[in-house]
Amino acid sequence: MDDPRVILFDLDDTIIDFSSNSAECWRLTCLEVREETGADVDALQRAINEAANRFWADHDRAEEGRRDLIRASATIIAEAFATLEVPVRTDLPREMSARYRARREDSIRLFEGAIEVLEALREQGRRLALVTNGTSAEQRPKIERFDLEHHFDHIQIEGEFGLGKPHDAAYRHALDTMNADPATTWFVGDNLEWDVAAPQRHGIFGIWVDGRRRGLPARSQHTPDRVVHRITELI
Repeated sequence: MDDPRVILFDLDDTIIDFSSNSAECWRLTCLEVREETGADVDALQRAINEAANRFWADHDRAEEGRRDLIRASATIIAEAFATLEVPVRTDLPREMSARYRARREDSIRLFEGAIEVLEALREQGRRLALVTNGTSAEQRPKIERFDLEHHFDHIQIEGEFGLGKPHDAAYRHALDTMNADPATTWFVGDNLEWDVAAPQRHGIFGIWVDGRRRGLPARSQHTPDRVVHRITELI
């Protein structure tokens, strides 16, 4: 479908680069506690990655975790120390979480060409919406920091609407608000389930942003209608 009238965009790792510096942020945070905990930095970082993967793969925990990212990361850190059998003081995981989250926020950047893409699409007569998970406290500062609001006809944040992706109501609300026909609507994002498979169930054309150029996971149950590596490929 080459001529969409409405395009729904994800935010993190679609318009802004939110994750590419995550590993470095974790490493710096682990280095800060090496002397206090005696934990091997590489082992601790691996344990954190494994705990994070388990945490965010659980839909219920992930939905709750998005309401308080500091607490979510503190839970992940505590589970990592427990896996390594490294005893730590009670308040250390939350301290580490706050440092890590601050580093993440400082490191986010707009993807090169992202604003130009939004401007070009609007010049073509496309109507644009931003549909993102997370709290207002987490997402609104990003929108303001990068002056994104005026590029969109509708901005829908999980914490403000009350439900996020992949809840059906999140997509229905975006479509209704935009007065959009799913048959002439794109959804563009980096999450195969939230930004491709779930929109497709509503008849929306799902475009997957494979920013890390890893290709579809082995035995993936989701098939994007189109794959791009950056949203600059949309124009």
